[in-house]
Amino acid sequence: MEGARRLGRRLADAWRDHPLWCAFALYVLAVLAVTDPLARHLATALPSGTIDPGLSTWILWWNAQALPLTRAWWDAPIFHPSPGSIALSETYLGLAPFTTPLQWLGAEPQVAYNVALLVSFPLCALGAFLLCFELTGRRDAAFLGGLAFGFAPLRMAHLGHLQVLSAYWMPVALLGLHRYARTRRTRDLALFAAAWLLQALCNGYLLFYFSVLVAVWLVWFLRAAGERPALGRVVAAWGLAAACLLPLLLGYRSTHATLGLERSRREVQGYSADVLSFARVSPRMAWSLPAVAPHGDGELFPGRTVTVLFAIPLLAAPFVAPWRRPRRWQWTALGVAAALGAVAVTPVLFGPWRWEVDGRLLVSVSAPHKALGLALMAMAAFIAGTAPVARAWQGRSRLGFYLLAAALMALLCMGPVAHVAGEPFWWGAPYSWLMALPGFAALRAPTRFAMPLVLAMAAAASLVFARFVPAGRRAWSWTALCAVGILADGWVAVFPLAPAPARSALLEADGDRDVPVLELPMLDARADPLAAWPAETAAMFRSMRHRHPVVNGYSGHFPPHYDSLRMGLLDRDAGVVDALAARGPLDVRVDETAPGGPEWTALLRRHPGVSLLGSAPGESLFRVAARAHAPLPCDRTLAVRDVRTTPQPELAPLAHDGDWSTRWLSYPQDGREEVTIDLDGPNPVAGIVLGLGRYTTDFPRRLLVETSLDGTTWREAWRGPAAGEAVRGALARPRQAPIELSWPAHTLRHLRLRQLGSDPIFSFAIAELTVCAP
Repeated sequence: MEGARRLGRRLADAWRDHPLWCAFALYVLAVLAVTDPLARHLATALPSGTIDPGLSTWILWWNAQALPLTRAWWDAPIFHPSPGSIALSETYLGLAPFTTPLQWLGAEPQVAYNVALLVSFPLCALGAFLLCFELTGRRDAAFLGGLAFGFAPLRMAHLGHLQVLSAYWMPVALLGLHRYARTRRTRDLALFAAAWLLQALCNGYLLFYFSVLVAVWLVWFLRAAGERPALGRVVAAWGLAAACLLPLLLGYRSTHATLGLERSRREVQGYSADVLSFARVSPRMAWSLPAVAPHGDGELFPGRTVTVLFAIPLLAAPFVAPWRRPRRWQWTALGVAAALGAVAVTPVLFGPWRWEVDGRLLVSVSAPHKALGLALMAMAAFIAGTAPVARAWQGRSRLGFYLLAAALMALLCMGPVAHVAGEPFWWGAPYSWLMALPGFAALRAPTRFAMPLVLAMAAAASLVFARFVPAGRRAWSWTALCAVGILADGWVAVFPLAPAPARSALLEADGDRDVPVLELPMLDARADPLAAWPAETAAMFRSMRHRHPVVNGYSGHFPPHYDSLRMGLLDRDAGVVDALAARGPLDVRVDETAPGGPEWTALLRRHPGVSLLGSAPGESLFRVAARAHAPLPCDRTLAVRDVRTTPQPELAPLAHDGDWSTRWLSYPQDGREEVTIDLDGPNPVAGIVLGLGRYTTDFPRRLLVETSLDGTTWREAWRGPAAGEAVRGALARPRQAPIELSWPAHTLRHLRLRQLGSDPIFSFAIAELTVCAP
């Protein structure tokens, strides 16, 4: 008993004298317990599958092979021969300072990945500890704040996203801001700028999303006229840090412009949260809430313990702040909110309606979400004038800031149109305002605002604990209770581990490292993405050993040719292989244990110009000889008088209107589509170009081109699957993605395109067509 007391006193002394190191040690013990058995399988397994972890591991490996920001580094050896492949996803340059030396010292890339993942937990917790200690001045509250950020359930839902987990520089940047506001020391300003820069290099999303939180912080804490010099210095330091990112950002912009990559509003909305997403728990958690329908993207439940602490000041605010009568503008805002709310209900009760005066449309209400969004904005204005919010604003309350910042981050998670249970309730939500700013329109997942949200909630929970739990011995019992609750909220029932992909003896024995490799078969991502993409990341994983460039790949963006390549290979179209070999010899590895593998082996054995390099149990390796390809002669283009289509004849003019953002399309492809083209008169014609533009999945699966001089008698000019030509065109001109179909030049006046294949999911589309004269 005396020994236990002595140990307790020593631990108390250590906590008093070295709180930072004690907190870090406790966080390390917690992460080893939560993630067990990962620490025992660093070299043989990856957490949460091999899709995103496999991609991240490969990027960390590539950062150790090439000097960052050089041309060789940008042209990473995946998606061969597409340029700038590293710019299709995150770069993890913020992790390179310690993952690259680890690999240089002999660690396997997956060891570097797993170490980076493990240390992200205690580092996030430690950064939040420092921030919360600055906010509260109490070690117990700071410890809980660090635990809440470092072990939030959200982190367990994102075990496959190393960039999301590597958010430990966010609290350090806020620490620098708070310290600078208090001390005006240059070193604190430098701490903010350096931490912001490192966070941007770790996670491209947080470059933008965390910057929103920083901007709100500046408005809240440094808005007074007397603080403008300090505000100017912060903005200048922030600008210098941002300038350091210019080489990286310009490289991204160049690649995305070359390849024509962009995010559609529909895609962004698909990766946005629903209100119910904040009540959804990852199925891998040890405990569960009542089932919540999977509306929206993400499992964003912040945890019961943190939610309770966060809610305490919201529930207590009406009783703490003195009541005051609303001002006139508040009554106006409340009246506007009530009126708009009533308007929002009308289409639900009575159906869509319009109000016209003298033929002029004044009001049209077809759905409730637009009026309801405006009503919510008016209600927010009313709440902003209430006593608790006004006192927090005037007093620059730290707790008030983090409460309101968390609410704002949650709202931004919901994307450009906010939904509840799948139903829109706010058209043009605040995230749509951000999309008008440079860079934001290129981001796909508004749910990544959840990490700043969790940090704001952790800081608020720490402040609430410090305010409502008096310091002293009894505080430790409350600290222990809250700590157990936070860890229980973030505890994983069975930590998910997947074995690292198998190596290829045939490819590692092939010494011709300059020859690119295509791994087959590709699996159908339309049916089951979770089953299809591991094969692509496994090909990338094997390339870390055999060092060949690989045609396969997986990333946040895909180069324009990849849709056509995958679709053609799924249809067993060897013309895709020939299109790739037009740039030089190509090695093809066939996994004969995968579905469709034996069929590809048989097809390649009989395909002209293909030789067998070797066989091993479960795999075969072929060499495809270089293919010569003559480009379509197109000295001049011919005027098109008329285009008729079946079906969708009303869309036919869009196929030759000079606008690449419009298209004729037929959905789905069923083998009965026809496009008839009439020229101004008889002309010698050598071929036709069907431009897909951004719609690279919508190439014709099998096409017949016929020509005629009189419109009655037709002759066949070209026939076959078009995937190979679609791949060839997208590689040559990514923004137009042209399908060039050529034949011996002859005189004609009419062309007829007949689509003979089928695809139940994708259309046959033409953005622009061109008829070529030799």
